[in-house]
Amino acid sequence: MFTPYGNHGLGDSARIPISYTKEINNINWTKYGILKGIRTNDGNEVELTHFKVKNNTLCGNLSSDFYDFENDYFVYEIDSEKIVEFKNEIDYNRYAQKNKLPKSNELKSFEDNYRDYWSGWRFFLLP
Repeated sequence: MFTPYGNHGLGDSARIPISYTKEINNINWTKYGILKGIRTNDGNEVELTHFKVKNNTLCGNLSSDFYDFENDYFVYEIDSEKIVEFKNEIDYNRYAQKNKLPKSNELKSFEDNYRDYWSGWRFFLLP
């Protein structure tokens, strides 16, 4: 419960840990999640509305009310902390198919990912 994998957030903030040092944050249950500390090719923090973690890789879209991203999708390799961006859905889906990652239609909202992550046995460990 007192590790990053047991801390679900406080008050109006929610979080989903993706590694011991990285997490996707959400404030006030908006549709946007933020991956703090990771910058896109155009220098903005990663903001997303749909994502999925598979094979220690975070796959998602780039979407924000604040930033205007030059690319639409990304893949973030959690261990190497390397980000690869894709101009459009077609390019992303090609890469996903080749690397056995979720395609764009398999990505889920923050709320769905939160529910999937924190339900089950983790629910009983929440403070």
